[in-house]
Amino acid sequence: MNNPLYCSTGAFTGRVNGRTPLFAADFASRLDCDGLEVMVYEEWYGQLDEIAALYRERRLRCPVVHADKTIGDRMSDPSPQALEDALRRFEENCRFAVRLGAQTIVCHIWGVPASDACPETIYTRCGKLLALAGRYGLMLAAENCVCVHGSPLRHMEELAARWDGIGFTLDTRPAQFHGELDAFSRSGLLRQGRVRHVHIGDYAGGFKEWDRLYPIPHPGEGKVDFPAFFAALRREGYTGALTLESPCILPERVDTDTLNRDLRWIRERWERS
Repeated sequence: MNNPLYCSTGAFTGRVNGRTPLFAADFASRLDCDGLEVMVYEEWYGQLDEIAALYRERRLRCPVVHADKTIGDRMSDPSPQALEDALRRFEENCRFAVRLGAQTIVCHIWGVPASDACPETIYTRCGKLLALAGRYGLMLAAENCVCVHGSPLRHMEELAARWDGIGFTLDTRPAQFHGELDAFSRSGLLRQGRVRHVHIGDYAGGFKEWDRLYPIPHPGEGKVDFPAFFAALRREGYTGALTLESPCILPERVDTDTLNRDLRWIRERWERS
């Protein structure tokens, strides 16, 4: 496939294995993909330089960094202190991304517990994230995470209208959860090239069925119509990457067989679309 296919390190690191950065270094060469999307965890602060040095030493290809998800929690909190902390953390993530040679930084722009209760606050703050990413030569790709009060697609459209340089990560799982995947596929965001990155994950529940968000199915085991979605991406001339996000997390090793099966599944459906 012409579009790069990456594997998120979050697909094989999590609470079960202590979110260890070592698994990427030790198992990446066994994954049949074009590179890694490196997930930054809160526990990694204070050791980001060492992790970047290890990944460079192992010659890992890391074109995308997924910024610490807790940045989104602080973006949602309207207090000035929360904004200050969000920007501090985001800048550390940007420095880490540059050390890895990444070009794209994915970021949650709302989170728990406030979610999107204060959209104007989030919209304004996104301009500060965009400026920071630009200072480090990175493309900001804000993600359509699940939200409590509104529509991720509407938020993305508002952000696109306000900030010329902002790009978006379209995650199939929350899009399906909100019943917006078809709308995203037909939206001006895709047509205008504002969707710069795509996350591949499935969802087995119905519209905003909160208790069905987990466990996350492997691609093809939920309700996302991937053939139709991939056809829409190709029709609109999408040139960005796709990242496998569906988790397969073990305590002491990486299940490369299952991850490679999922990567092959994505590649085969993309080629058929």
